Amino acid sequence: MSTQLGTKGFLCFQSNPSTALIQQWRGNVHFIFLGASCSTNAPATYENLTMLSVEPQKGKGGIVAVAVTAEADERGRADYQANFLLPVSFEQDKHDGKPWVENEDPFVPAAGRLGGILNKGGGAMLSVKIAGNTYVYPPLCLSANTLTELTKKGYIVVSDGSVLCRYLTGDATPAEVEQMVVARPNEKSISERLAEAQTGLESLKSQLQFAEIRSKTSGSHCEVYEKLRRDLGRVLDETDEATGMFASTDKAKVRRISLLLAGLQEKLITAALTATKVA
Repeated sequence: MSTQLGTKGFLCFQSNPSTALIQQWRGNVHFIFLGASCSTNAPATYENLTMLSVEPQKGKGGIVAVAVTAEADERGRADYQANFLLPVSFEQDKHDGKPWVENEDPFVPAAGRLGGILNKGGGAMLSVKIAGNTYVYPPLCLSANTLTELTKKGYIVVSDGSVLCRYLTGDATPAEVEQMVVARPNEKSISERLAEAQTGLESLKSQLQFAEIRSKTSGSHCEVYEKLRRDLGRVLDETDEATGMFASTDKAKVRRISLLLAGLQEKLITAALTATKVA
């Protein structure tokens, strides 16, 4: 197993026949995974890491984006931060035919593709520029109110930094980047839309309870109320799942919730009219 010198004293690297390992240089160093154009063991979320394994494709280069912090030590030194777009390769005739993370030569994006890592309030964001728009992946901000702050500043927020890495290497199209958009300027974020859905659910629950009481009072408890209760439970399950960590970035799920809410509202109106006719 070969070992490379740590990148500026922050990171060190090892490799075996199929994978490469990025790890902390010292105990007070940790890093945030921002994305990669190849397979890694890290999920597409914020992770406070001390090591990361990488599996590049044979004969094809790639990148791994990380933001590193060296915490203050007992000598009273301040925290120090550094960001890296690390080139990775897996060539048969280089480095004994093992995967390799380059710690000396910087990554250069594919022709016509601009990007890098931005620091923001102690955090870091991976960014690319497409047709004059800046797309960012802020791992510390996706489930926080700072989404609104970012969009007010003109950023378009995406849910996965790896698509930005693939864009920089030329392996993803602008359309693929667009598919991962969470929020853009002058548009409500998916988190905000989910919050509105929760408010709508509470209103529907109250209306359903009122209609059910009216039906029981009139002596005609229709089967429609039982079905409404089941439908309501399904929508609640959908919203509970969608509000989990980073699942709130799933556009398809939010569209599904919207359809369920609309259908439930229609059924509720029908049930109320039925109860009124019976009464």
